[in-house]
Amino acid sequence: MATFTFNKNFDEITEGKALPEDWYECRLVKEPTVDINRKAKDAGLDINATGEELAAVEGAGKNLVLDLRVMSDVPEFNGRPLRTWLPLPIPGDADKFTPLGQSQEDSKMQRIMETFEAFGADVSGDEATLEPGASAMFYVQDVEHFADSSKRMNQIDLNSKPRKVE
Repeated sequence: MATFTFNKNFDEITEGKALPEDWYECRLVKEPTVDINRKAKDAGLDINATGEELAAVEGAGKNLVLDLRVMSDVPEFNGRPLRTWLPLPIPGDADKFTPLGQSQEDSKMQRIMETFEAFGADVSGDEATLEPGASAMFYVQDVEHFADSSKRMNQIDLNSKPRKVE
């Protein structure tokens, strides 16, 4: 039998906590990727699914995935990983409308444009470049953990428009 002595008493262990809800500077840590959303995965589709295949499944689509890290002077906050998903337009989105009458296609493109501009990217025509290391401000929510209701977790508020770092 092996016995180990540790530098800290097990009774002194503290649990981590979710970030308080607020605006946080977040840095893009790697190049954005494209992935299918949960509804597409549940339907058995993969990243190679065509726009027509995605349009045939209610709610299925592709997302631009941004992996971020919180930049903070508070050591317990700094470096926290966050991820946000920007839905990409698919065939048929131009014929569907938001409650405010904007096409789904334009709504998705507007969200992408606003996020890229918050990172300082030049958005013109049908192209924009987003580079790792760029930073933007995101509103971070403190929500119930999806797998354990006794725990809290953070997520980026998708209803708050990202802002440029001042």
